Amino acid sequence: MKYILTKKYIVLFMAIMTMVGLFNGHYQATTIEIKGISGSCYGTLLSREPGSGPWNTREDKTPSYAPDHVKKAFKEYKDPDGYYYFNYFEDVERGLLRWDSFPPEDFKLLLYFEETDTFMSTEVAHRYSLTSPFEVRITEEGLILNKNYDYPAFLLRFFLRVLISAGIAILISLFYCKRYFLRTKCFIISNVAFHVMLNLFISFFSYYRGFTVVEYVGILWAPYMIFLFVQFFLYRRISDDIQNAFMIAITTDLVVYGTGIILIDVFPKLFM
Repeated sequence: MKYILTKKYIVLFMAIMTMVGLFNGHYQATTIEIKGISGSCYGTLLSREPGSGPWNTREDKTPSYAPDHVKKAFKEYKDPDGYYYFNYFEDVERGLLRWDSFPPEDFKLLLYFEETDTFMSTEVAHRYSLTSPFEVRITEEGLILNKNYDYPAFLLRFFLRVLISAGIAILISLFYCKRYFLRTKCFIISNVAFHVMLNLFISFFSYYRGFTVVEYVGILWAPYMIFLFVQFFLYRRISDDIQNAFMIAITTDLVVYGTGIILIDVFPKLFM
C-alpha cells in the first residue's frame, strides 16, 4: 500500500514538472534595444537550429505590413555561418525588437536597412535568462551587442518578497506569543532565514525559467511543510506554556503561503 501511494506521489510530481517544462517556452522572450537607428530598418533573429517551438524555415510568418522587396531581401540573405532565417522579421525603426515565445537559444541579430539595401548582423549571442534583454549599438565597425538585464529591479523584487513574507510570519508570531517574543530571537531569525533561502530559490528559478502560480503551487508546498515542523519544534522549545504550538505554526505557514498565492496572481511581476 505504501509503495502504491509513493508511486502516485512520484507520478503527480513528474506531471507537475512536465507542465512547467512544457509551458516554459511560452514565457520566454528575447528583447533587444537598438541604439543609433536612422531611417527605415527591419530586424530578425537568425538561429543556429532549423527550428524553435513553432518557428521553422518552412512556414512563412512574415508580417502582412512588410513590403515585398523587404521580404525578398530577407529570404535571399545567406548567413556566412549557416544560421537559419525563420521567415519572420519586425519593423525596428523605433529601436526595439521583441521575440516572444520560443526565441532561438543561440542566435544572431540581423538588421536590414531599407534605404541602402544593406544588412548588418551581430556575432553569435546566447540567451542567458527567461527574458534575455540585450542592447545593441550601431557603429561604423558593426553591431555591438551587450546584455542589458535590470539587476537592481531583480534585487528589489527579492527584498520585497522577503519583507512581505517574513514580516507577516513575524507579526503572527508576535500576536500569538507576546510573552516570549521579546525574550528570544528565534522567532525573527528562523523566519527571516527561511524566507531568504526560499526567495533566493524563487529568484534564481525565475531568472532562468520564470515563476508563476503553477510553480508556486507545485513546488513551494514542500519547503513550507518542512518549515512548519521546524517552527513547531522552536515554539515548543522556548516554553512549555505556549499553547497549541502546532496550531500557531500551521496558522503562520498557511497565512504566508496563501498570501504568496494572492501576490503571484495579482502582482506576477513581483516573482518574475
